[in-house]
Amino acid sequence: MANAGNALRLPGTLTWDGTALGLTYRQRWLPNVRTVDETAEEFGSIAVNTYYVGESPVFLGLLRSWDSSVGTIFPMGSGSSVTMNVRSGKTRPGNDMSTNKGGVLLFTPFDSTNPSVRLYRAVPLPQLAAVMTLRADEDLGFGFAFRATPDSQGRVYAVGVGV
Repeated sequence: MANAGNALRLPGTLTWDGTALGLTYRQRWLPNVRTVDETAEEFGSIAVNTYYVGESPVFLGLLRSWDSSVGTIFPMGSGSSVTMNVRSGKTRPGNDMSTNKGGVLLFTPFDSTNPSVRLYRAVPLPQLAAVMTLRADEDLGFGFAFRATPDSQGRVYAVGVGV
């Protein structure tokens, strides 16, 4: 059965708004499904109903090789195909990351029998990406992290062949 968790464990390519970002590995898919419990005092305040209230998926991993456009996606970065530099002051506090930096992210695994995953409005998470990049126990690579948010049509992500 195809699901996002299985697809994102495979190495593949990452594309941002139609531009190839590079080759990926060690991806992680965190669906972050949120629920709220309804409790009942007459039953000792235990949960009697659980309601789905949305999700805020995060896709993260490492780029083994990357394109220079990676630096324009992350608000504090400037990149090349060889190095990635992070500089403070490039983006001011209060900048709306969803509006100014949101885009369509497509993960395509090398094995074509596995599904692709599309995040319809992915927002870069520079803090999480920087923490991953500077870890001494990880392979050398550029860390990336994106949160999937709903687009104007309410879509968050799609999983399948040819999405």
